[in-house]
Amino acid sequence: MYRLHKFLWELRRNPDLAERFRADPDQTMRDYGLDDEEVRAIKEKDFSKLYRAGVNPYILLFGAVHMGVPRQEYYERVRSGS
Repeated sequence: MYRLHKFLWELRRNPDLAERFRADPDQTMRDYGLDDEEVRAIKEKDFSKLYRAGVNPYILLFGAVHMGVPRQEYYERVRSGS
């Protein structure tokens, strides 16, 4: 969980990481040591799954917004389970 929190936090704060993520999300997440389930959940924008797994809701929200997901859509995805 620590690596996932660190990745989402740094994605928001580090422009170089954000650029790497946009260019090659799979490799960037692997470089952070994220496991297959974490990678899949991020790629599918399954914020509900990540939230239920224990990701800090504020870090998750800001990570989602930085991935281009509007806040309202983020809230809907968390509530709906998708």
